Amino acid sequence: MGHQGSILGAEVTVGKRSYNTHVIDTEDNSAVKISMPESGGLLKQELFSLTIPQVGGGEDIFATIRWSQKLLYDNGQFSVEVPFRFPQFVNPLPKVFMKKEKIQLTVNSGVSKEVILQGTSHPLKEKGRQSEKLSFLHEAAVENWSTKDFTFTYTVYSGDLSGRVLVKPSTLRDYDDRDMFCLFLLPGRNEDRKVFRKAVVYIIDTSGSMQGKPLESVKNAMATALSDLVQGDFFNIIAFNDELHSFSSCLEQVNDKTIENAIQWMDLNFVAQGGTDIMHPLSEAMTLLSNSHGALPQIYLVTDGSVDDERNICHTVKTQLVNRGPKSPRVSTFGLGSYCNHYFLRMLASIGKGHYAAAFDTGSIEGRMVQWFQKASNTIVSNISIDAIKHIQEFEVDSEYIPDVSAKYPLCVSGRYHGKLPETLIAKGHLADMSEISIELKVHHVKDIPLDKISSSLPQLAWDSKTLL
Repeated sequence: MGHQGSILGAEVTVGKRSYNTHVIDTEDNSAVKISMPESGGLLKQELFSLTIPQVGGGEDIFATIRWSQKLLYDNGQFSVEVPFRFPQFVNPLPKVFMKKEKIQLTVNSGVSKEVILQGTSHPLKEKGRQSEKLSFLHEAAVENWSTKDFTFTYTVYSGDLSGRVLVKPSTLRDYDDRDMFCLFLLPGRNEDRKVFRKAVVYIIDTSGSMQGKPLESVKNAMATALSDLVQGDFFNIIAFNDELHSFSSCLEQVNDKTIENAIQWMDLNFVAQGGTDIMHPLSEAMTLLSNSHGALPQIYLVTDGSVDDERNICHTVKTQLVNRGPKSPRVSTFGLGSYCNHYFLRMLASIGKGHYAAAFDTGSIEGRMVQWFQKASNTIVSNISIDAIKHIQEFEVDSEYIPDVSAKYPLCVSGRYHGKLPETLIAKGHLADMSEISIELKVHHVKDIPLDKISSSLPQLAWDSKTLL
């Protein structure tokens, strides 16, 4: 059902009757609740079904599906893929019923820079362009309903690092009376912008539940990640279950020989067996990165499990990172399947200024992991700070820390504030040569961009962790 997308609800009208669904909270956030298919719900990870009772012959059925999904970003392009495939058996008889297909699309880029359409699955006509908002329309008579998902790709021209702050007042229905903001930074296309050298420790779950295709896909993605390391980088690999197995007793310098040895080591040591102990390998990785040889220290954790001491892990890791200051290791996490605690992994990545990603089906593990590695390992600006606190008393980010800026992905953080922001804020950070960079962020007041949807997807819902800047 699309990349990291989810159905928020459905509403169906048949004659004078209407039926609707909505998302409900569960007591256990770590569990995935799946509705029984006979009444409606997820038949599979990619297929949603809803039973409509009491439909008479000849009656029209009107269905509205609410859908939420993150924009994808790759090589400077934003894209979205929305489910729009209909099985053959729902098509009315040909030449008896006229079928119309209509797609209305509004793109609010949030920036004043030029937006260029790159591609779409269905023919769209541009109907209007006003500031950062574009509207498109597709309407046609068709023989059959769509058999392909709707995809849309566009670029926002940005020669170098740039960004904006979108702000929106709170509403009467908000649980929080403070105003909302969303801050984003685009990496741009400056080929001269250098990436930080890396000292990386890969922590890979090899417990029994990783047996078969999952572990094989992880190993393939790891081989790609290792081949992307460059001279001047350092690395090590820890395979863990109930025990630890390390590729080396120290950080190894990247060269053809060490990469070849590491791939051979994975072939021998990536064997699925035993249970899951996450704290031990994390502590070992922290120790290995106590001397990162002047490179940016990074930890990549890959797991499909959950453990009992997750809160203690977060507290312990946070304490160690705070003690090390700006040069503390970045902790990025990747979750496999529906049974690991993704809230925990999100929070751990938030604490570690890292990146979280997930794959819920085995077929997407390798591709998603490669994207995650590329996003997390191409840091171009570190230790981001915002000067908002100079102007207002309260500026709260919905995460532990602001992540570093990657050359492969925009930075986006949101939160709440109280007071009146100036027309421009300044974001500061450090480049790979440790010089300081300042980026001007214009504050833009919006009405029709749902900033609350951005905020509600962040991990403070599960762990109630926020940061005042």
